[in-house]
Amino acid sequence: KDKGIYTIVDTKDDWGKLKSGVGWIHLGYTKRLNQSPPAPYLVKVTANKLNIRSGPGTNYKIQGAITDKGTYTIVDTQGEWGKLKSGAGWINLNYTKKI
Repeated sequence: KDKGIYTIVDTKDDWGKLKSGVGWIHLGYTKRLNQSPPAPYLVKVTANKLNIRSGPGTNYKIQGAITDKGTYTIVDTQGEWGKLKSGAGWINLNYTKKI
């Protein structure tokens, strides 16, 4: 009944373990408020031309493009989008391969 904010310290399938130690809750009835960004990781671009956008989605402005099929560092993700370490913007990770 309480719609408070809780900290989840472990997950298994669709369940989250409460930090308080009281037990587990089904995550299907929750909304994630924030999460730690992933540790930086490398991706290799697989597309001949991959747009760099100002934010994580096709509704954001194109700020440039990657055309060298190079390797880039991703420092944050939102859905299928990755933020470039260089600060240039966001790329769609469906056109990359994690290395």
